[in-house]
Amino acid sequence: TFAIVFTKHYGTIMKDFIRDDHSHSVSIAALALQIYTVRTIAHYLIAKQDVLFVLLNTFWSECGAFLKDNKLEFQRNERSSGDTFKRAQFIIYDLHYLLSSVPDEWTPELRKGFVDGLLLFLKLLSAMQGMDSVTRQVGQHMEYEPEWETAFNLHIKLSSVITSMIKWCGSDRTVLIKSYRATLRKLHESPCPGLNDPGVIREIADHSTTCINYDVSEKPVSIHLPLSRFLAGLYLQLEKHNLHFYSSEFNSTAKQTTEQIIE
Repeated sequence: TFAIVFTKHYGTIMKDFIRDDHSHSVSIAALALQIYTVRTIAHYLIAKQDVLFVLLNTFWSECGAFLKDNKLEFQRNERSSGDTFKRAQFIIYDLHYLLSSVPDEWTPELRKGFVDGLLLFLKLLSAMQGMDSVTRQVGQHMEYEPEWETAFNLHIKLSSVITSMIKWCGSDRTVLIKSYRATLRKLHESPCPGLNDPGVIREIADHSTTCINYDVSEKPVSIHLPLSRFLAGLYLQLEKHNLHFYSSEFNSTAKQTTEQIIE
């Protein structure tokens, strides 16, 4: 009962904590550790209370101040907002607690609750895809080094959640199919630059193939590709359930060729 009430007010609790200055260890928000690490309670909250959606929606609302053209972009001079964003990242730990135990048995309600949360999670990964891209500087030094620390730390903190998400998806065939479809759709909505440009033929070691002509020495490059890597992680789970990229379950969803996705 307490877990239900705590989850219901989670957004308010976390927003109060984010805008305050007290330590997380003495905040009521720290009680999430006691609640969300209990396997049965976590699974109940995901199935019955949409807890994944609640947590991710709270975190996404904090990301709004840093969105530009639907991509996360952090600046050096945003000191106060940067501090609040650091505090908001405690939500990521709570997500990790909720997903720490993969279910042995799935119910329709658990599937729906998990997939609802996953869709919002993919929205976050899409906002991170290609963020902090840089172009090679030629002729003169950059006057200021771009702010890279915030995005990098966010990526590191999310890595355990991404791993858990993939494990959950791989444990159930229905969830895996829905997750894979949703990721393919999201990847199609945010394509890489130059993806639809005419290809050029390249030859090496008696092999020739058509490649996208993207010169990394002149065009923007980013180390942040969480959406592509999430799809790759899901792809490794397909074999468990006798699925593959060309399975009939994905025919209507795969709007990009395997070559385009690899590129």
